[in-house]
Amino acid sequence: MKLNRLGFVSLLFVVAPAGAQVVPASPEIAQATPDPWRPNFDTGRGLLLDGKFSEACLALTPLVALAPTPADGDVSRALAELSCTWNTRGLAFVDKRDLGDDTMVAKGRDERTTGEIATLYTASVFYGLGSGIYLGVLTEPDSAAGFVLPTLGLIGTSVGLTWLIDHPEPLRYGVGQAMTSGLTLGLAEGALWTTYYQASARSTEQVSGKTAATLVWIPSTLGAVAGGLLGQKLGTTPGRARLVAQAGLWSAAFAGMSTITLGWNAQELEDIALLNSAVALNLGAVGGYFLGHEASPSVSRGLFVDLGGISGLILVGGLYLSIFSEDFGGQDAARAFPLTSALGMGGGLGLAWYLTRDMDKDERRDVAAASEGSVHVTVSPTAEGGAQVGLLGTF
Repeated sequence: MKLNRLGFVSLLFVVAPAGAQVVPASPEIAQATPDPWRPNFDTGRGLLLDGKFSEACLALTPLVALAPTPADGDVSRALAELSCTWNTRGLAFVDKRDLGDDTMVAKGRDERTTGEIATLYTASVFYGLGSGIYLGVLTEPDSAAGFVLPTLGLIGTSVGLTWLIDHPEPLRYGVGQAMTSGLTLGLAEGALWTTYYQASARSTEQVSGKTAATLVWIPSTLGAVAGGLLGQKLGTTPGRARLVAQAGLWSAAFAGMSTITLGWNAQELEDIALLNSAVALNLGAVGGYFLGHEASPSVSRGLFVDLGGISGLILVGGLYLSIFSEDFGGQDAARAFPLTSALGMGGGLGLAWYLTRDMDKDERRDVAAASEGSVHVTVSPTAEGGAQVGLLGTF
């Protein structure tokens, strides 16, 4: 069976009542019998205008074959196809005044939200500032103007580049947040690994300040570029993109704070804590990617989870200090404080994630997606006293 472009087919049959003899109606009877097509059409049209697309689809489709004139048939066919297509795509009428935030419109158009681009502009300002500091480390200017003016120029350049990549066509939905998350992860990556190398290497093997600054600036830049390219190519949501950086940073903090409790000497403890944090940053980011793909959290849910982690850290850490304040000068009490705070932080994150499990997901919406295999049976009376049976669906 070859389907039309909209992917649905209607099979119509005329069934007479049981035991009835079907005879042609005389012209006089036909004129006296009211035509049910017009009121049925008005009913189906009203359902469509009310946003009841499923009911309108079932009501209008059988009327195509019963239209009294070709023009009426064309109108009923167009409205039936419209209502069936909108029902298949899961659309609904929404008052513009009820939209509020532009997330719904942006998602439907696969465009970044205003909040996303504002976050990206903010990140570009800090990136320009960091680039100015990096340039100052390399050039070692002799005056404040030699540092401030290039930094202001780099901030303007960074903001200008952000504007260019968003024009004339805006970034896809979630790409702005993906670039921000990539920049954040790249910065943390470069800072942790560079600091770890400096702390673990001998003084004669440590890199210079200029090289260390380069090892931080390059991953930050690559992270922003990679986040944007992957988000634009693969598609993402602001919540998913944010969760990648969020999971990486929280994992790094938990690993570093937990390691400090171990019993090595101060130098070894510093090295291992930095190494564990750097490794946990990458593992957490990978875990956040897969978790985000499965859970599709909204940005709001991510903020609640951050609030839970911060609250757990402050609450448990504060209680520990208040209980063991007199013994905090001792080595054991002081060493256990970071681990206890880390456990409170982890518990707060887990509890917040659990409590927000019923929040609406922020899933991508593909315009071409349609439910397949749905079949509806339609039954409607005919002017001759019989019944019209139809099958409507996508196959």
